[in-house]
Amino acid sequence: MVTSRLAKNFTLATVLYGRVPYFLVLAGYFLGRKITWRKAVDRAFWLLVPFVIWNFIVYIAFYSHGISWEVVRDIPRFLGIGCVFSADIHICNLQGSTPAINVTWFLRDIIVLSLLSPILVRFKGVVMGALAVALSFSHFNFMPYASVMLAPHTCFYYLLGTCLCNFRIDDAYHIFNKRFTPVFVIVLAAALVNCFVQGWRGRPSMQVTLIGALFGAMLIAYCGVLIEQYLPKLSKRLAPCGPACFLVFVLHFPILSVIAPMLPDWIAGTWLVWLVPIPTCASIIAVFLLMKRYTPWLMPYLGHMKVPKKQAG
Repeated sequence: MVTSRLAKNFTLATVLYGRVPYFLVLAGYFLGRKITWRKAVDRAFWLLVPFVIWNFIVYIAFYSHGISWEVVRDIPRFLGIGCVFSADIHICNLQGSTPAINVTWFLRDIIVLSLLSPILVRFKGVVMGALAVALSFSHFNFMPYASVMLAPHTCFYYLLGTCLCNFRIDDAYHIFNKRFTPVFVIVLAAALVNCFVQGWRGRPSMQVTLIGALFGAMLIAYCGVLIEQYLPKLSKRLAPCGPACFLVFVLHFPILSVIAPMLPDWIAGTWLVWLVPIPTCASIIAVFLLMKRYTPWLMPYLGHMKVPKKQAG
């Protein structure tokens, strides 16, 4: 009964909305393991540098007429700072709280949460209780909070990762393969069918909630488990592309915003979902691999990847 209800209500939008929670949970999971203040500061700074550089580049290219004194006034625009917890609470009344690259808002939040991780890990029980109360007032409706730092939903996913950091990845493999396989297969198949029936322009049959987005994140993780288990050669080929996810997240939206107006009408709408993102992401990954090989010294500044000193030299 529960499975049939899930199959009826969840569309592919559930999986799509799960992509950001997936990375937030992973960020909390890996940073929460043996956390120290030094590790927290190092991780935050390592992410902050390329985050600021790319937002600054896009800001200059799209929102400014060049480098001028106005850029100083709009620093919150490419730092993404401003609103905290809700749209009504601002830091020093700063207004430009959405990053220049809109989709990097969750990277901004991970930077802040990384700095707070030693405290969050120590008091995660109290924080999770406070989040449960805050989320209960919002009826668990999932919304992207690009303009709000540390929104309760964002903190929930990250802190969930810190709560899971004591579990081994092997345990997750066992759970996915032995306990939830039938449910995942049925719901994912129903989601695909329902999505195609409604059409890409149709609205999901139910609002994507906090739990729905979390379920989508679990589906993404499960797909990774299946690929590694049943397609080991493909998994081995995809492994070197994993570190390129930062560059893909940062650059795909600015590139698509430039390409979309140039596309003919027959590609717009449904075809835009399939034809444009795939080659765009493949091109970004190719640039990442070329940069890693020929200009490794740029990787910490543009690719969010530390390179061994011998290779960098």
